[in-house]
Amino acid sequence: VGFKGEFFDGALNGTVAYFHLTDENRAQQDTNGNYVALGEVEARGVEMEIAGELLPNWQLQAGYTYTETEYVNGSGAGSVFSPYTPEHQVQIWTDYTFREADAWWDGLSVGGGVKIYSDFSAVSGSTTIEAPGYEVVDLQLGYEFNENFSAKLRVNNLFDQKYYARVGSTSVFNFYGEERNAMLTLKAKF
Repeated sequence: VGFKGEFFDGALNGTVAYFHLTDENRAQQDTNGNYVALGEVEARGVEMEIAGELLPNWQLQAGYTYTETEYVNGSGAGSVFSPYTPEHQVQIWTDYTFREADAWWDGLSVGGGVKIYSDFSAVSGSTTIEAPGYEVVDLQLGYEFNENFSAKLRVNNLFDQKYYARVGSTSVFNFYGEERNAMLTLKAKF
């Protein structure tokens, strides 16, 4: 269930949503080592987002997600179902395009954003693998040469933050997030 709103004559849009998902008959291991359809899990949380134009030529998009997962019954009742899903996630991106006719900077855009994730973990047998929360900063520089040709340079993970995007066990399914990387995009319209 959610709400969506439009503000400042459509310049800014916002959404708020609550979700509650139930997954029944999940495979769980019984005392004989066989998997049987016994489990039930729930995922619930809140998502919020705003997006739009704060001032002429200045765009903003920001979002927050809170997620809680839990085994409802079975041997894991009350424990976290998806520990590798961060409980808190924040993403913010802003972009400004300079507009001044006949100036060399007309069409120049500068943007940047941050992604923030809370800590998460994975349980492997009797061992819990912890992954600390992390923040990643991205930057973008663009230029519109004319109405048909533009270029953008984007640098992801600007500070080359070392982080785990996922943890699984003591030996497998532990993945580092992307290292610093850059991408140049040229766009032509005909």
